[in-house]
Amino acid sequence: MSAAERTAKVSWSGNLLSGTGKIEFTGSGALAGADMTWASRSEPDEDGRTSPEELIAAAHASCFSMALSHGLAQAGTPPDRLNVQATSTFVPGTGITAMKLDVTGDVSPAWICRAFVRPENQFEGMETVVPEGAMELFRS
Repeated sequence: MSAAERTAKVSWSGNLLSGTGKIEFTGSGALAGADMTWASRSEPDEDGRTSPEELIAAAHASCFSMALSHGLAQAGTPPDRLNVQATSTFVPGTGITAMKLDVTGDVSPAWICRAFVRPENQFEGMETVVPEGAMELFRS
């Protein structure tokens, strides 16, 4: 497979604290016109504007859902549906300090047990919720 390049053009006017930015162009056209400010990065209320952290969260959720879907299909259990929500935590002066992924979907419970319940497949800080009765499916 050949490499894919993606392009985005952003303009910024003014200083950091009172300035404004806009995504002027993306190759797909999907994000063009999105506004951003320092406040949309550093304050809880985005007020209809985006931020680099929101875009990174969207990219992370997208990539993770594609990779998980592929992994499930490779294991013989393609998902009917996956829902991935990524939440990034941004601390001014530090950057992104956390990225939380919440994943739900319609997938065989037996596969979930084989993949995620084993300690070697746990990630630091990962919380696994196993559907009731799923362990019995795995043991059988």
